[in-house]
Amino acid sequence: CPHTIAAASWLTEHLAGRPLDRALPIPILEVGELLEVPAEKRGRLLVVEDALRAAVAQAQTRRE
Repeated sequence: CPHTIAAASWLTEHLAGRPLDRALPIPILEVGELLEVPAEKRGRLLVVEDALRAAVAQAQTRRE
């Protein structure tokens, strides 16, 4: 889905260099608005948010 790819790309650009503890929360629906994702496709952005949450949780687990 091009919207999912666009949101993931946006996140990689805006989260680069940010400390792990500041990666969340992200306003994924606001990101969708910035990227002009149609309202009926914004639910797909939740996949990106879920992936980010999983990555942060995994990274935090590895730190411990």
